[in-house]
Amino acid sequence: MKYERDFSLAYDSIYLNKDYKRESEFILSCCGENKDILDIGCGTGNHSVILSQKSKSVTGIDLSEQIIAVDKSKAKLIKKEARCRFLVKR
Repeated sequence: MKYERDFSLAYDSIYLNKDYKRESEFILSCCGENKDILDIGCGTGNHSVILSQKSKSVTGIDLSEQIIAVDKSKAKLIKKEARCRFLVKR
C-alpha cells in the first residue's frame, strides 16, 4: 500500500526527537535485563534494537510490512539479527 510505504519512510523523521534510549532504559528498569521482550506496535524498531543490547531476545510486532522491513535492516546493520525478530501481525 502506498500509504504504508510513505509512512515507513517518514516514521523516523516524525519521531526524530523521541528519547528512545531513555525510554528503553526505563523499560529495562521495570523488566530487568537478559529477558525476552515483546514490543507490540514496534514501529521502525528503535526501542527493539536498543533493548536487544541488554535483553535475551526482542520480538517486535507491527501491522505494516514496510515498517517491519525497516526494523530488519536496522537490526542487521548493528548485527543484532540473532536477538531481534520482527513480525507482521494483522
